[in-house]
Amino acid sequence: MWPVRSPRSGQPWRAGESRELAQQKERLIDAVGTGRVVNVAIGILMERHRIEHQEAFDVTREGSCRERRKVREIASDIF
Repeated sequence: MWPVRSPRSGQPWRAGESRELAQQKERLIDAVGTGRVVNVAIGILMERHRIEHQEAFDVTREGSCRERRKVREIASDIF
């Protein structure tokens, strides 16, 4: 059986590389999910309060700082 090769280096895969790629994939999936939650929350704020995108984001970010919570958590509360 031929060894599976890394597309980047052409070298055989190592267990560490595979684990690193799996972790990177999870971080990217989480980041995409976070972006969607935040963008939907910003859209809700824009509609409810008739404000521009930047102002809605600023409100969310300021709430995050004030409450010492992540922007994603504040955005989730808006739902």
